[in-house]
Amino acid sequence: MQPAATLPDLVDQLGRTYSPFERLKILGRAWALLRNMTPEQRMLIAAQLGLDHSDEVVEAIARRSGQQASPALIAMIEKAQVKGTPHLPELIADLRDPKRRGERLKQGAAAIEGALAGAAAPPEAAAVPTTPTPQPAPEPAAAPPTAASPPLPAAAPIPAAPPVPEPEPEEPPPPPQPAAVAPAAPRLEPARDSALAAQLAAAPALTLRFRLLRRHLDETKGLSAAGLGAVLETFPDGWARRRVLLELLRGGVPGSLDDAFALIETLGSDRDRLWCLGTLADSREIREGDREAFLAVAGSPTARKRLERRLDGN
Repeated sequence: MQPAATLPDLVDQLGRTYSPFERLKILGRAWALLRNMTPEQRMLIAAQLGLDHSDEVVEAIARRSGQQASPALIAMIEKAQVKGTPHLPELIADLRDPKRRGERLKQGAAAIEGALAGAAAPPEAAAVPTTPTPQPAPEPAAAPPTAASPPLPAAAPIPAAPPVPEPEPEEPPPPPQPAAVAPAAPRLEPARDSALAAQLAAAPALTLRFRLLRRHLDETKGLSAAGLGAVLETFPDGWARRRVLLELLRGGVPGSLDDAFALIETLGSDRDRLWCLGTLADSREIREGDREAFLAVAGSPTARKRLERRLDGN
């Protein structure tokens, strides 16, 4: 894949794959384009990346020097991709830390040079392993003869059913008593629900708003569904609101699946809702009783089929 030359091309390439490793390789090839972007444009790319600390990863890749994409950087990402998703946090830490990234790049460069030197050397004749002679399988022991089953006794005749007595007239039931009114569940104080939303709304820049939310992410666990909705409304609908909801879902907020479904349905884009539903399926156990409600949030039959395959592990 050719490196993206413009911002729309880069967003389009990132949207074509759901693999975080492939997205990191796309950014590694387009690092020169990232270096010339504004902070707001880099924040947009970080939201498309869909990873924890993605804004710091984008900034670290954009600060590289040179004129061409580093093959050692791509090799480092591919090496982590072979290890699997559990090694993704380690790769993100390497990309964020300049010292760790430098050590990984040196190791990758040495590995590439070694591979090139090995390719140039004449191949030696590999020893042909000898195939061991298969031993004949032991014959199975003969099963002991089974004793013949005794004949079943003859079925006893079914006795005639006794006559059914006529039912006695029943007394009319007593009039129903009025149901007791259950006490209303205690609600969170409105001030507690609106305090964090007010702080976020007062932040002058979107970047500061994201950092403020990250510092107070633990406080969102005590908010009601209405309070979480107020927090989401402080971010514009689109990639920014989707990124906030992704961080909340990865942190186990909200605790109720019904509240999570309601927050996902507030997103205006089918693609944003599908993204959040995929994160919810990866981070929580969707029981069989909640499966239909989960699939009902999908906006189209195609999205529903993709989510079904994801729940089934395909």
